[in-house]
Amino acid sequence: MSTVYASPIWLGRPHCPVIVTTGAGAVVTAALGSLTLTATADANGLCAMKLPRRGRWSFTAVLGGKRGFGTLAVPGQRSLSLPLYSTTLAENSWAEIAAAAGVSKGTLYYYYKNKTDILFDLTNRYLDRQWDELIAWTENKDKDTSVHRLVKYVVERNTASAGMRLHLIHAAMLGDEALRAKLIDRYAAFERLIAEKIAERTDVVSADYLTQLILLASDGMIVQEALRNDNFDAAAFVRQSEAYLRVLRPADRI
Repeated sequence: MSTVYASPIWLGRPHCPVIVTTGAGAVVTAALGSLTLTATADANGLCAMKLPRRGRWSFTAVLGGKRGFGTLAVPGQRSLSLPLYSTTLAENSWAEIAAAAGVSKGTLYYYYKNKTDILFDLTNRYLDRQWDELIAWTENKDKDTSVHRLVKYVVERNTASAGMRLHLIHAAMLGDEALRAKLIDRYAAFERLIAEKIAERTDVVSADYLTQLILLASDGMIVQEALRNDNFDAAAFVRQSEAYLRVLRPADRI
């Protein structure tokens, strides 16, 4: 596995080594604003990079007609998995999905009636973990969980599941009513939880309004990253939002 630097080389020592796991031979691109690095995964599907700046980097892995998407907050996170999928879920065969999951096709057929159900189940498990982590983080007395930090935490983790959520939203838009109802229920549950945590930390602004703003901003960031819009700097947006929201912390609150 070789370590790949950006081209051109920026002055100064790269300080954030990361490991990306994806398909063997996939071309991996990391982007932060106008900065980009490109590397190729080795025969084991491993790609080492040294990132020259802190921030939330967007990663894309491409191999043939398949892609993987993800984001990584540097320097807090050091590794990222980018499974490769076709641009639409239907193009991924049951055999490919079974191989990626390490189970037989028969097992998949037993538990799932279609591929969208598989993706929703994966997303649901991820969101369950995200829910538990959010509660644990907000209740950790050793951390600064004031409202500006809370918003940063939520936005960064909401955008980390970009690829899965885009697939689900696309399927719901095409007429999967059961999936659409499940997504709306999930949004509502997260909205209630986030609003509750915000209300505990500030009364300067409506907790319901700020929660809706967070969720809309997260979805917008996912779309911009999927479009690979170089004019949108997600890391800068999060930093600016965090700075602005510092004014919403009354002195007598957490």
